[in-house]
Amino acid sequence: MHDQAGPNGVPRIEIAIPVDKLKRLKRVDSGARMDIDVWRTVMQVSVHQEFDVTVTAVAPVGSKVAIDGGGIGFIDQVKHPSWWDVNVAPPQIGDRLHVVVLDLDRDPPRLSALRKDMDIARRLTGRDAPARDTPDVTSLGDRR
Repeated sequence: MHDQAGPNGVPRIEIAIPVDKLKRLKRVDSGARMDIDVWRTVMQVSVHQEFDVTVTAVAPVGSKVAIDGGGIGFIDQVKHPSWWDVNVAPPQIGDRLHVVVLDLDRDPPRLSALRKDMDIARRLTGRDAPARDTPDVTSLGDRR
């Protein structure tokens, strides 16, 4: 169990819950706000990890998503392909996306649906990623 300040200095208590016990949890509303952060305590998520998500809300600044397996995240508008390509439709509720984790320290965690961010994450974690940095398929580092 960890006790720390959350957003706006509000005390936040984090408790790790074993996955087998998670299925038996019931939410009890005592009138006070209580959030169970399944994302960080049960899933053991790390930066650069990839997930499939479903868009659950859309705003001018970005999209809230539900992560397969539990948890929520946020995709800033500039981290969605439609920001960079007029031929890609803007996000809509119900859209399915493949994303990479950029920042776990924000609440909700920040994600990206951009291919270049996934490729960078794969390189940084030692996973193979095709070199798609340039139109001729050479890495920017290979160009002279």
